[in-house]
Amino acid sequence: MKVLVNNLSSGELEEKGIYLICRKVLEGEGASPRSTVSVTAVDEEHMAELNLTYTGREGCTDVLSFPMGEEDGEDLLLGDVVICPSEVARRAPEYRVPPGSELLYVVVHGILHLLGYDDDTEEGWRNMDDKARQYLGVRVEEEQG
Repeated sequence: MKVLVNNLSSGELEEKGIYLICRKVLEGEGASPRSTVSVTAVDEEHMAELNLTYTGREGCTDVLSFPMGEEDGEDLLLGDVVICPSEVARRAPEYRVPPGSELLYVVVHGILHLLGYDDDTEEGWRNMDDKARQYLGVRVEEEQG
C-alpha cells in the first residue's frame, strides 16, 4: 500500500500520523496491497475553490474525497483526500473527539469515502462515524468527558 501525504498549506502538518492512520484504515478495511491514496493539506482559499468546483457549495470545508478506483500499471489508485487543517481546527468542537484527533478523524472519514462508504443518510453517517472512532480508538465515554 502506498500513502502519499502532501502539505500545500501554510501550517505544520503531522505527516507521519496521517500516514499511519491511513495505513491502519486501508488494512482494516481489507484494501488491496496495491492500493495508493494521497492526502493533501491545503489552505482555506484553495479548499473553497475545490468545494465550489466539485460540489457546487460556496465556502471552505474541512475534507473532500475524490474516489478514482483506477488501475495504473501495478497500482490501484483509490483516490485523493484533500483536507484543510485550519478549517478542521475551526470546526473541531463539532467532531466530539478528543483534542488532537480532529484532523485524523477527517482523514479517516475521507479514506472511508474512497473505500465506498457514504454518509448521505443518518445510518450511513453513523456507520462512518463509528468506524472513524474505532480506528482512532475513541470511545463514547471519552467524547462526553
